[in-house]
Order: sequence, then structure tokens, then C-alpha cells
Amino acid sequence: NGRTVKLLVLPATNIFDAVAQAAVRLRVSDVVVGESANLSAEDQAHLMGEAWDRTPHDRALTTRFVVLSANGSVRRFTRPVARGH
Repeated sequence: NGRTVKLLVLPATNIFDAVAQAAVRLRVSDVVVGESANLSAEDQAHLMGEAWDRTPHDRALTTRFVVLSANGSVRRFTRPVARGH
């Protein structure tokens, strides 16, 4: 709500849990990440969804997960994505 974060570094053993916890604490509307060299955007969204579900939060908090690819495309996810879909 009115707070802009330009860069946030999150040291963690599970980055998805760290991002989910930070997003809840900051009550962000969007989590924006770069495309992974190892995971598809769908797999990143799935793992983020699992972490989101593990993180205690107000169920009214709606946060989109946005993946920016190197070719300029943008994928937006509003709920966890099942693997293989």
C-alpha cells in the first residue's frame, strides 16, 4: 500500500518460502521474478503457490506472481498452477 521496493535480496535455503513470507509481511500486490534457467514459468508458479499455501496470511490478501522472460514476454499467475498443466 504505497510502498515501492526496487530490489529485495532474500537469503534463504528455500527462496520460494522466503519470497512468500516477505510478500505477506509487506502485503504486496505483485511478486515479480525473472525467468529461471532451470524451471518453466509454470513450475516457478507452482512452487510459489506451494510456498504461499505454507505461509500464514490473511486470505483476503491477493498477490499475483509475475515471471518476466529474457525475450520480453510476461506471464502472470493469480493462483497456484498444477504441474503438467
